[in-house]
Amino acid sequence: AGDLADTFSPRFGGVNTTCKRTQYEKSKDRLSWRLECRGQLNMDSAATFTFLSSLRYTATIATKGWIGGRQIMASQVKLEGEYLGACPR
Repeated sequence: AGDLADTFSPRFGGVNTTCKRTQYEKSKDRLSWRLECRGQLNMDSAATFTFLSSLRYTATIATKGWIGGRQIMASQVKLEGEYLGACPR
């Protein structure tokens, strides 16, 4: 969790699909990125994370996907995360 880019950036890839990050911006309280995947499945994802404190964040992630030039999916996810304490053993 000490590396925001590693913790909150996607890891995509798949058979016959290549992905690359086309945008990345990070500040003290904000992280945004855009990922484009091309191949058998074409997919674009963009996200913005806002860190309200060291223990709380909100985010929006939008994703669209195409196969053969035809859009097959579109989604927008809104997240809220908050650290409540260590997990019990």
